Amino acid sequence: SYGILQKPCGCFYTQNFNGRHFGIDLQQRGGGPNFAAEAGTVIRADYGWNGGYGNVIVIDHGNGLQTLYAHNKVLYVTVGETVTRGQTIAWMGNTGLVHGPTGIHLHFEVHVNGVKRNPSIYIQD
Repeated sequence: SYGILQKPCGCFYTQNFNGRHFGIDLQQRGGGPNFAAEAGTVIRADYGWNGGYGNVIVIDHGNGLQTLYAHNKVLYVTVGETVTRGQTIAWMGNTGLVHGPTGIHLHFEVHVNGVKRNPSIYIQD
């Protein structure tokens, strides 16, 4: 067990992890801040399309655990920065490949040793 991750926003679930969707979608009406689910080092903070992720952040938490935050409107961190659990890292947005009805939301992924795992297992409710 890698410990329990903090929920990365003050939001509700709109789409779960499945065979075609390798993360969970979390939504907050009108958007809001996205938080680091755990302390770590920012290894990616890119603006642009990024394969549909839009403006994307990846944090390395050590022990093979990484978290990914996609579709952000604004990024507040840069590569190499150390973040604390619960720190505001971005503002929720709808950049990249976002289907109309999903609108502004956070696509959140958990990678364990390079494998995309179901984030719901790791998030503290």
